[in-house]
Amino acid sequence: MTPAQRSGLVFIFLCIASTVIGQLLVKFGMTQIGRGPSNLNELPLFLIRALFKPAVFASLVCALFAALCWMGAMTRCDLSFGYPFMSLAIVLVVALSPVFFGEHVSGKQWVGVGIVCFGLWVGTRSV
Repeated sequence: MTPAQRSGLVFIFLCIASTVIGQLLVKFGMTQIGRGPSNLNELPLFLIRALFKPAVFASLVCALFAALCWMGAMTRCDLSFGYPFMSLAIVLVVALSPVFFGEHVSGKQWVGVGIVCFGLWVGTRSV
């Protein structure tokens, strides 16, 4: 692995971490607001209220930071090298959802997470 790829991995993992944190924050913030409206006319006001929840706003900051980290990663790594690592965000969000929100993750979902992990492992073996 080249020094550029190693530094690219730092950016990739910062991107993954901020993506996961952002997803957890948006879930936390939206649980404080409740279900979205069924009437589309009420949707703009609902979204504005959501944006003013600190956790939801922080999730957007995380998304921006993730995008900036991804830009840094893409100056150092091939897309075909870096992008498979983004699947770790899926794994981490599924693993942390029960911890932070008491959500139930079914056996089939865990099998899917395992398949994602196996796919990442296979994809990184060629590097």
